[in-house]
Amino acid sequence: METHPAHAKINLFLRVLRRREDGRHEIETLFQRVGLADRLHFEKTEEEGVHLECRGLPLDCGAGADNLVVRACRALFDRYRDRSGRPVSGGVRVILEKRIPARSGLGGGSSDAATTLTVLNGLFGFGFEQESLREVAGGLGADVPFFLGPPSAIGRGVGGALEPVGHSARFWAVLAAPDLGLSTAEVYSRWDSMAREREGGNLGSAVDALQRADLRALLQAMCNELEPLAFSIVPRLGRLREDLENRVGRPVRVSGSGSALFTLADSDKEAHALAELWEKIPSLLRVCVTPFV
Repeated sequence: METHPAHAKINLFLRVLRRREDGRHEIETLFQRVGLADRLHFEKTEEEGVHLECRGLPLDCGAGADNLVVRACRALFDRYRDRSGRPVSGGVRVILEKRIPARSGLGGGSSDAATTLTVLNGLFGFGFEQESLREVAGGLGADVPFFLGPPSAIGRGVGGALEPVGHSARFWAVLAAPDLGLSTAEVYSRWDSMAREREGGNLGSAVDALQRADLRALLQAMCNELEPLAFSIVPRLGRLREDLENRVGRPVRVSGSGSALFTLADSDKEAHALAELWEKIPSLLRVCVTPFV
């Protein structure tokens, strides 16, 4: 079997701009890939179809589950059939070792899907160009195209319009996964009624701080406009963020639509020292130290 990582991401900046007529929301965000990763194992089979087995952290992989790995496989198989006029010969067995908490805003499912598209393209010799893979990825979810590209990027529109951000920052993220999950759809559904409650912040300031590897400036520039929406759904998450900030004395942000929270550090040593201050909080399922990659 082939084994490949599917890395998590954090949003160093996230602002909602407007709700489109199709119901989707346009954003501007600064994505950053981190070292925490699921692991996926792939094997071609003579039997047709997609056969998924899940291990590790809890995840719905039962029959009929709307899993992004399965959807990615089927979408790429359909793309091949439409282009070639013939079905894919055989199928694929996938073992997903889940290490990124589900419903956390860390992009685990999207990353799994992007990795699946890339691996299957080579495993089956489809020969799709990157642009074709991006089109398929965009149909699977707003964050999926990011995981096909560079580790740092500005995302605009519904997330798929990407602008690479080059930098040499060697920062570390300290992630806190609470014992709760949030529905992305539910968080965004509250945006219209709370759109005026802006936190402020400027995307350009966050990008500039990242490119200068200025940790203090980046911590101050980090912003996530979805936070008050997430806190309105789960007030305990807002109280938890306040507790985390008080313990480490620096800003803590929600990633994506939540529920994972994070702060940043200059080094592995500093990051682990911060993590120790969080590890005894009962409502946290996991505290993780992971580098930018």
